[in-house]
Amino acid sequence: MLVSARRHTVTHRIAPDIDRERDLLVGDLLAGGCVILEGYGTLPGAQHSGEGVAHQPFVTDARVAVLRVAACGSMAPGPPS
Repeated sequence: MLVSARRHTVTHRIAPDIDRERDLLVGDLLAGGCVILEGYGTLPGAQHSGEGVAHQPFVTDARVAVLRVAACGSMAPGPPS
């Protein structure tokens, strides 16, 4: 988190490689043992690059992780990424 110098409020920045951030989040959720990775999909019309509201560039493979909530500790493996 960052504090905006202009507005003096809490804000954030978009990581330029948002796929890395997605994969870190998926890894953390899987490590918690309460989700199962079903696979990845692509949303129709998803952008592969662009800029955030603050003109921060980003790139992505436009894939979304599909996770299923499961009983905690049911470490059934998901399909490979």
